Amino acid sequence: MTAIIKKDISSVTSNAQMWLPMIVVPLIFMIVIPLAVTLVGGNIKIEDLSNAKMVEKFLLQSPFPELQEELAAFPELMQKAVYMFANYLFAPMFLIVPVMVATIISGGGFAGEKEKKTLESLLYTPVTEKELFFSKTAAAFLPALVVSAAGFIIYGVILNVFGYPLFGRLFFPSLSWLPFMLLMVPGISLLAIGVTVIVSAKVKGFQEAQQISVLIILPLFLLIVTQAVGVFFLSAAVCAVLGVLLLIADYFIISRAAKGFDREKLLRNYAGK
Repeated sequence: MTAIIKKDISSVTSNAQMWLPMIVVPLIFMIVIPLAVTLVGGNIKIEDLSNAKMVEKFLLQSPFPELQEELAAFPELMQKAVYMFANYLFAPMFLIVPVMVATIISGGGFAGEKEKKTLESLLYTPVTEKELFFSKTAAAFLPALVVSAAGFIIYGVILNVFGYPLFGRLFFPSLSWLPFMLLMVPGISLLAIGVTVIVSAKVKGFQEAQQISVLIILPLFLLIVTQAVGVFFLSAAVCAVLGVLLLIADYFIISRAAKGFDREKLLRNYAGK
């Protein structure tokens, strides 16, 4: 199992088509965006924005008492705006990183074997189907967690360093990031892997399997919109509930994927029968 995990990870690191998006996209999300937010927030005022009244109304009239209590700790509107974006509005975008990493590696680990014509030899190795399945799953899940954790640290350091002149203190992370990182990030990663595995068993190549990530990313943009219009916000309680729901969904999806991981069926698909 360890050998399979190492092989899958090394196949990613040796292929620029696979590892380049895993580096570039997180760098944009974890460096460029927080830099832009903190530097712009420290150099302009809310009143200078074209939609200043809408932003001010959103910040001052939130229907969530818990959020209002957090924002009340900051006297300036721009502080409230930067805090809100960094801690809540950006959070769904952060989830794109583990989804992307998980789908790229799991797609390469299953459908990629077909594309490289190495699946048949792998299926004849002396490992059980369960061992093979969970090796492939771990090879995608562990890097997704590592990249997410590294991105979280980089994101937080940049926000606090470059946002310090605006706030005069550390302002990230909020309490909601604890269940977010411990429950939602692993949950969304396993969801992406489970769905990709199910799709990979039926498609012929890596690119087709990778496209499934779009179906998982789209709801994340819905989270951004619903927070922006004040339907809800990712409080610690909401993150915990969503994280638990994701893990429950993961159990059923991973179980289905594991049951469908049959040597004979995969060999038939490989042979195009």
